[in-house]
Amino acid sequence: LSPTTGGQAGDLFGWSVHGVAVSGNKVVVGAYGDASFAGAAYVFVWDDVSKSWSQEARLTAVDRQAGASFGFAVAIDGDRVVVGAVFEDDGTTGPVGAAYVFEWDNGASSWTQPEKLQALDLEAWNQFGYAVRHTLAEKSGFIRDMIPWLLGYDGAYAVGKKPTVNSAPVINVL
Repeated sequence: LSPTTGGQAGDLFGWSVHGVAVSGNKVVVGAYGDASFAGAAYVFVWDDVSKSWSQEARLTAVDRQAGASFGFAVAIDGDRVVVGAVFEDDGTTGPVGAAYVFEWDNGASSWTQPEKLQALDLEAWNQFGYAVRHTLAEKSGFIRDMIPWLLGYDGAYAVGKKPTVNSAPVINVL
């Protein structure tokens, strides 16, 4: 696989161990070196008729910033994608990291970014979004029934709660 639009040498396309994910007939591949490490993620779809992959979308953060490394980690489940940006800068604390949720909009036939996730216990260099994984949970109430699991330098997070004895919320949906 390689991008048909938007990709170029030095983008680090699929280079990270966390930078490729598969769900059904879709693959998402991170390219965290894109545009001075602002990063991008590419969604590809398998066509059974032509027996080939085609690029469906190039995803970038709405608040894209150089150095964020968006696409270092990716996850996909059906029509939902989570993309980690390990060095996303919150403008106050420094490079704390973030994770972005994208959903396929059937009406618009495009991907939209409904949420950006960051830890509430922000600390510079936490690398929140270093690894992302999600599972569907019945009646969870989190992100339209999707629970992204996010790994930062200081531990793992589940949307809404950090999985420790402390039950204080640590994820802020921005």
